[in-house]
Amino acid sequence: MEAVLYRERFFILLLKVNEIRKRSSRSDTKNVPFVPFEKINHLTEFSHGPSRETSEGELITLSKGGSPAQHIYIKRSVQMNYIKWIAAAAAMVFVLSFSQPKADAAVLKNGSAGPEVTYIQSALQKLGYFYTDNTGYYGTVTENAVRNFQYDFGLAADGIVGVNTAEMLRNVDMLAHVVYGEARGESYEGQVAVAAVVLNRMESNEFPDTLSNVIFQKNAITAVNDGQYWLQPDAEAYQAVRDAFDGWDPTGGAVYYYNPYTATDQWIFTRTVIKQIGSHNFAY
Repeated sequence: MEAVLYRERFFILLLKVNEIRKRSSRSDTKNVPFVPFEKINHLTEFSHGPSRETSEGELITLSKGGSPAQHIYIKRSVQMNYIKWIAAAAAMVFVLSFSQPKADAAVLKNGSAGPEVTYIQSALQKLGYFYTDNTGYYGTVTENAVRNFQYDFGLAADGIVGVNTAEMLRNVDMLAHVVYGEARGESYEGQVAVAAVVLNRMESNEFPDTLSNVIFQKNAITAVNDGQYWLQPDAEAYQAVRDAFDGWDPTGGAVYYYNPYTATDQWIFTRTVIKQIGSHNFAY
């Protein structure tokens, strides 16, 4: 399943970025990250002597063409640029996964194994369908969890993750990111309401008709613009999405929501408010 594979690569890259961030804040030089020589273009100091760290930069161990390792001091800003480069690449990998052709999706079923299965189990666990540890092996427990998910989401309940099930899991995951990025800290009802607004937009002629296009429509979702969309959702966000897909709409059909105390676009205040839940106004 291509989309799942891209998803796994995304999280692996994020873990690498987080590790580099941690290391860049340390005062020692024992475990400094390896950076390919080709990535270094702003050197501040060169030394063949003992390893040490200056206040100007981090000590990076480099090697090229099989030559002995050399120690080069590189400005901290360069290392941070490298981190940003990885993060941008990770985000691009994840976004590109949305456009993968359906025909490329692999089938996961009883007997399958690997990181794709781990991802499926993790999503099902947060949705309340999978109650044991993630093993990466697609056995009877996973099959039953998939079947229950399919039944609740209106899919053919065959216990196999094919194209349609994979797409629905991806949609649930994307919407959970919106809920967590936009409404974490709000009441549970407020989180379901945000999910419901996104689903209402899919049904409206004024918005795109696919979930990914609704979410990534230019300037449509604040969390996408400020990067909070990429935070890892908690189980409550997934549960809120599940309830919204199940038909709960606390907003009564709203297609907009905003915080009246932080909104800067005056146009949003021209919308008719249906309901206020927590810090958000819901409108059409």
